[in-house]
Amino acid sequence: MRKDYRLAIEDCRTALRIDPQFAKGYQRAGKCFLSLGDFSEAKRQLKEAEKLEPHNKTLQQELESVRQAEYFLSAAQTAFAEKEPRRAVTNAEQGLKLAPASQELQILLVKAHLAQKNYGEATRIARSAFVFS
Repeated sequence: MRKDYRLAIEDCRTALRIDPQFAKGYQRAGKCFLSLGDFSEAKRQLKEAEKLEPHNKTLQQELESVRQAEYFLSAAQTAFAEKEPRRAVTNAEQGLKLAPASQELQILLVKAHLAQKNYGEATRIARSAFVFS
């Protein structure tokens, strides 16, 4: 079952309109943006939560997850550009553990599999990640 991160973000926004001091609203929105691969917005939301709860260790861990996801995306992009698709696959897969709905990582993973002529795996990932109508 797919998680509807965009709907969850709207719920967070609604909660924050009611109570702008609701740190969990920012935190949950940040986690959703991370899952979607919107790392800059994830950081922004988590930093807003951190202003309200500066000693919350969970927020620090989530900010670290964003940094790790950014690293894996960058490493996968670099590997692909350097024509090292195996390394691109490894980094994209690591990134997708942190940002499972990141279209950028999913596309990169498909492209890396295609570069390795692993058409079956590329097709499987594309079909599970994207809706074709």
